[in-house]
Amino acid sequence: MIERLRKAYLWMEISPKDYILTRILPVFLFTTVFILSIVILQPAILQDMLYYLLFVGVPLFICIYVVLHPLIIYERLGKAIDEDMHLFVTRLGVLSVAYVSRKEMFDILGEMKEYRALAREVKKVYDLMSKWNIALQRACRLVAEMTPSVLFSDFLTRMAHAIETGESAEKFAENEQKATMEEFVVKYRASLSAVEVMNEVFISFAVVVIFIFVFVFILPFLVGENAIYLLLGAGFLFVLGEVFFLYFFATVVPGEHIWQTSGEDTEREKKLKKAFLYTALTSGLLILPSAFLYIFLSIPLYILVPLIFSPMALTGYLADKEEEIIIRRDENFPSFIRSLGSSAGAMGKETTYALKKLRRYRFGPLTKNIDDLYKRLNLRINKNLAWKLFGIESGSDLISKFNALYVEGTHIGGNPKQISQIISDNFLAIVGLRKHKYQVSATTSGILYGLTAGITFPLYISLYLSSWIQRLMNSVAPPEEYPFLNILHGTVFDTFWLTVISLFVICVHSFLSAYMLKILKGSHPYVMLKHYCIMLWISGITAAISIYMMQLLLP
Repeated sequence: MIERLRKAYLWMEISPKDYILTRILPVFLFTTVFILSIVILQPAILQDMLYYLLFVGVPLFICIYVVLHPLIIYERLGKAIDEDMHLFVTRLGVLSVAYVSRKEMFDILGEMKEYRALAREVKKVYDLMSKWNIALQRACRLVAEMTPSVLFSDFLTRMAHAIETGESAEKFAENEQKATMEEFVVKYRASLSAVEVMNEVFISFAVVVIFIFVFVFILPFLVGENAIYLLLGAGFLFVLGEVFFLYFFATVVPGEHIWQTSGEDTEREKKLKKAFLYTALTSGLLILPSAFLYIFLSIPLYILVPLIFSPMALTGYLADKEEEIIIRRDENFPSFIRSLGSSAGAMGKETTYALKKLRRYRFGPLTKNIDDLYKRLNLRINKNLAWKLFGIESGSDLISKFNALYVEGTHIGGNPKQISQIISDNFLAIVGLRKHKYQVSATTSGILYGLTAGITFPLYISLYLSSWIQRLMNSVAPPEEYPFLNILHGTVFDTFWLTVISLFVICVHSFLSAYMLKILKGSHPYVMLKHYCIMLWISGITAAISIYMMQLLLP
């Protein structure tokens, strides 16, 4: 931890001394002056433990965050580098098959913008060689010492050793295909195991929150505190806990995307944007009729709110349906690229002739994209653009990146059969990992759906029971010998605001849960709308059942 923190400070663009003087010291002085001012001006505030923790704990947390901020950024970049290592080693293998020298490899790899943080680290190696005339093995070791990624650091160390021992670039790349991909698979599976463990922790947290919600509705009868403030505090605690779990998911889960990220909109994306616009407008138009139903027909809010958002579920459904098709294209791509490489290598001709034969076979949803690719290549206008459009129109982030590797490798003279085999093997490994992740995502979605009902049920039962007890006590005068019962005749319960707060907590929970599922699966943001609406309806139906049951028991 200390060593990583030291490297994080050295890795920053400004010196550690300047960071301490311009960042840490001003924040520390400001928080110190703030706490002393509170102690001097309002010493009575600090006598309350809650205010004491607030005025001392928050500034202390800010100071700790400023000190650890470089480490947080450093670890985040390390995670980003690890996420692109599978692409990096695949491209390395493709270039080695084309007999490109190691220096040329780093030149090409450093210019690949889709590698993000990894591209900057590779460019550092190239700059040390070209601008500072440092030997490649020495440059690898220098970058390996400071890079945020342990995975990339190990790769550079192995590469420096391979250069010193005289191992060929092709043999080294072949070995790295196995070594680096195995490390990538281990880290990937470890992150999914962490998610599965965190699911159990989240269930335990939800059970604790359920008890807190029930206790919140009982406590006013004992101490006379306003239930609104207590419920706000419990709701804030619950939301804060869910934000923590959301942050954990964002930190641990590999930041992959199912949908292509080229930035160019296809007809698929344009249709989804139109669907979102129309459904959002429809939801907006439902607000006024829902207000009428609430005011004049007393339709409860827990039914009206899901009803308002229901049209937007259509956009989520359409996006989810397209996403399943993209996943099926991913599953068919390895067999396609392997067949293409084998045919092109056996025929000794360019890809167009091999594609002409492959058009006869079926590759699931990918078949139409293959047919379109052949037609564009057959026009002989722009080969690179044809392949780029193939990746974009497939809608898959993986396909758009891996087919570019095939084009690049064959363009510089590599053997199509060898290149396609490398791409296919690594692609299959990633698809296998993603299938496991989709299973974990499905399990997590079931847990979150169940917790939505599990939280709503006791919340609304407690709300109804508390309101029923207050109405009962308000109907009779408290005995003179029990004056403490007067608290039940006060304003400890306001049914309307308690209902609004409960509904708000459920809505925030549903949104955060939908966002967790989006991060976990790597889905399109519109897919969140489907999960969000389903959770709202689960909570609405559960609330209706809860209140109906209580009305039968306590009319």
